[in-house]
Amino acid sequence: MISNHITGYNERVGNAGTIYSKQNTSCGRGAWLFIIIEMWLLSTGVQCFQWIAEPSNHTITESGKNVSISWRYVLENGEQPISSKIYNDGEKTITIATMNILKKKYLLNEEYDGAAKAISENSTVTLEFFFIKKNLADKEFCIHMAISVYRATKEFSKEYRSCTKLSVYVHPRIVYHSHNIIKPNGSTVELKCNATGDPEPSITWTKVTNNSVLTNSSLMTVNITQQAFGEYCCIADNKYANDTYCITIGDPLLSNTAPTNYTMINNSVTIICLATGIPIPTIEWTNLSGNIIHQSKDGNYTIPFKQCKNETWTYYCRAWSITGKTPNKKISVYVNTMMQHCKQTSTGKT
Repeated sequence: MISNHITGYNERVGNAGTIYSKQNTSCGRGAWLFIIIEMWLLSTGVQCFQWIAEPSNHTITESGKNVSISWRYVLENGEQPISSKIYNDGEKTITIATMNILKKKYLLNEEYDGAAKAISENSTVTLEFFFIKKNLADKEFCIHMAISVYRATKEFSKEYRSCTKLSVYVHPRIVYHSHNIIKPNGSTVELKCNATGDPEPSITWTKVTNNSVLTNSSLMTVNITQQAFGEYCCIADNKYANDTYCITIGDPLLSNTAPTNYTMINNSVTIICLATGIPIPTIEWTNLSGNIIHQSKDGNYTIPFKQCKNETWTYYCRAWSITGKTPNKKISVYVNTMMQHCKQTSTGKT
């Protein structure tokens, strides 16, 4: 029979980076009738229950990940657990698992569907979550232990608690970025960047060359000048993680992936010239005489069949914008009157 009840606990709760320590009693300290006994016990090296490993007061993880929260304790001098439970501490206390005292194993509460398992091995207790969900965010997960201890023929119960606040975040993802909104005067471009995440991420535009923050907004306007050339990055950050998308403002560049040799198979062939750049460049097509025959943003040019004659036609493409222009690129089209199907093909040669 327990003749006296002394409550003493170490409490680790609160905001990230803050640890509140509260010790009403420890090993009976605070009960003045036993101060002398306690001093003697301490002088002889007697130890009491203590946590030798605890989670930090703030545990941070990404939604969908596996998470383990572990506590490790030590019992000394005949101390025995009376009861123990792992629980959610909030507006409503929800029991997650309780200890079977005889087996010293924790059994999950069947009505709790948040955690996958509670593992107890020797003096280590681990609460595991598989594919953790966002609805467990900003909750405190605690372990409580009641210990019986004998002091000078008296039996006391002592209680200990350790908690960690769980933060579950969703990684920011940039889902939309646009750089094709050109002002009517052609001298400015609007860069737009949107992102998802939880907590909602903040959007920042920076210029890489001088690592300067240009705006804390999803929309940024850039005056297209020689001084404005360079790499610009949109950064979506929600304090737990970030995502980045970068673009370059400068002279347009022609792609080397498009073929340069085509074969006309009946009455037409579409030749392709690809380019990148901010602002989006215009693709200009010229013939062998240097005359402009077609302009477009997508870089496609469809050539109709002219006459039943085997020959090779030569065209040139280049990309240009207000920032500059590229050299001409030669494209060859071979006309073979023996081919009858109304489809185009490419030799794939570059």
